[in-house]
Order: sequence, then C-alpha cells, then structure tokens
Amino acid sequence: MQLTKGKTMNTFKRFVTIVITTAILSGCAANGQGGPAACSALGPKAMIGIGGGAAAGAAAGAALAGRNRGQGALVGALIGAIAGGIAGKSMDQEDCQRAQMAMNKMGRAKTGANIVWKNPKTGNHGVYKATGKVVKTASGTCRPFHTTEVINGQIIDDSGMTCRDANGDWYRSQS
Repeated sequence: MQLTKGKTMNTFKRFVTIVITTAILSGCAANGQGGPAACSALGPKAMIGIGGGAAAGAAAGAALAGRNRGQGALVGALIGAIAGGIAGKSMDQEDCQRAQMAMNKMGRAKTGANIVWKNPKTGNHGVYKATGKVVKTASGTCRPFHTTEVINGQIIDDSGMTCRDANGDWYRSQS
C-alpha cells in the first residue's frame, strides 16, 4: 500500500493526537489534586515541558519547513513535546520532594519572600516566590506564585496559582 501525502499527514496527525492525549490523561490520573502525588508520573514540570516544547517545536518546525509549514509544525510539535516532556520529567523524586517542601513553605510565607530549594546531589535548584496574598477561590485556599528553577542546566521560569489540599500541602492549581 502506497501512502499519499494526505494519508501520511492524517496518520501523523492521529499519532500526535494519541501521544498528546495519552500524556495529558496520564498526568491527570497520576496527579489527582497535586501535593506529593505531583512528583509521580507526568507531574507539573513534565506537563509544562510537553506544552512548552510542543509550542516551541511547532514554531521552529514551521519556520524551518519552507513550503510545508503545516507538516513542519506538526513534526516540530511532536519532537518538542517529547523533548519537553523528557526535560520536565528529569526532575527526579528527590528534586521534586525538595521543590514540594519549598512550595509548602512559600504557601505560608510573606508575599515577595524567596523560598529556595537545592539538591546538592543533582545540582538542580530553584526559587519559589508568593506574588500575592492568600485568597479563597473555587479551588480552595490559593495564592499566586512565580518560580524559577534550574533543572539539568535548563532554566524553567513559571507562574501560576498554588492551592492548599486537605492535608495542608500546597500544589499547583490547574485552574
């Protein structure tokens, strides 16, 4: 059977859709609400890596593909999602636990205070900073934050909302 350009693209689109959907659903199932469970399977960094990698890869692929910008974007998105997911997942369990402890401290810290974590074994490190006051939301008790982390030499800059779970642990809210 010979594949035409249209059939090849449709097959590739299905493959990309399956890979990304599986990654997202795996992350949701593994993470529940966050807290310590966020350190397993596809935690927040892996999900950020997948999304950011896919976006950057799509842009680079489209730019480099010439007349086949759509195909270049798809290939770039897939490669970027995989590379970003691997980079995000590279935060090992100990790094994740140290980062989680910093997030818990940041949840109780004064607005603007830097909470630093570091793993001397891996050299990975980061800073969490509460950027606003604690507020009540539909997700519970939450507050905005910013983090800059260096994982395997790669700088990850991120902002979002962190909320407290029933155990008192803070986790990154998906809302």
